[in-house]
Amino acid sequence: MDVFAMQEICPYEVAAFGYSNFCGLFTKQEWINFDYGISRRLYREFFSENPTDRAQGIGYVQELLARLKNEYLFVSHTSVDSTLDNNPTTFPLGQPFYLDMTHDSTISTVLLALGLDYFKGPPTGLPYNIPHAPNPPKHFRVSDIAPFGARLYTEVLTCSTPNPKVNKGHRRAIYSNLNIRNGWTFIRMLLNEKPPPLHTLGCPYRSDGLCSLKDFLATQEESTAKAQYATACFGNYVVNEPITSQAANGNLDDCPKKCHNWRKLMLELLFN
Repeated sequence: MDVFAMQEICPYEVAAFGYSNFCGLFTKQEWINFDYGISRRLYREFFSENPTDRAQGIGYVQELLARLKNEYLFVSHTSVDSTLDNNPTTFPLGQPFYLDMTHDSTISTVLLALGLDYFKGPPTGLPYNIPHAPNPPKHFRVSDIAPFGARLYTEVLTCSTPNPKVNKGHRRAIYSNLNIRNGWTFIRMLLNEKPPPLHTLGCPYRSDGLCSLKDFLATQEESTAKAQYATACFGNYVVNEPITSQAANGNLDDCPKKCHNWRKLMLELLFN
């Protein structure tokens, strides 16, 4: 653990001071292994291998959908505080810009709650009993998903045609015409400047990541039910056998066969 801690110091010192003497102590392969180890840990604790993670990310998804629909949230059965989200003072609608601040682990749970299967690993989870990390890495990589200063944008765009031409240039070229008032509304997400493939939600495939707002909202109709928030928080799903594969959907569909008491485990992680 001391060696692992030295590797962890390197990026923190680089972010704070611009350089760290710890960085040069390790080989390229050791850094690849470190990157994969961090990804493996986040995947298990805050993505598909944790059956409570859809529940952890669903609150943000509900607020995102409320803003997209221009609706207040009067009732909540999740982490959303409806006493705030039914009030125009604390939850204003119709704004041109919203900003939410969070932790890197929350970003991964939001991606899972949205149903972005692109980031999921194989049914058996990310491999761990291997001599070296897979290289190149697969889709779930912490340094891509949640680096320092990670950002997840959700953009709402109005286009003059229902099938806009894919713009292969700089993404700002999309905004070349800001005077469109009546047209077709699209949504696009950008995860650290890259559009995650919304076609894995059920939207038609586009290389620029655009999806019609109507289609996107349709893909989220079952997102709250799939999160299984009440069961994740209050259910008793204790078994003695070890987990041998991931909770495929980041919820409790596979419980009680494969799940430990994840509620107890997450409380231990949070407060120990």
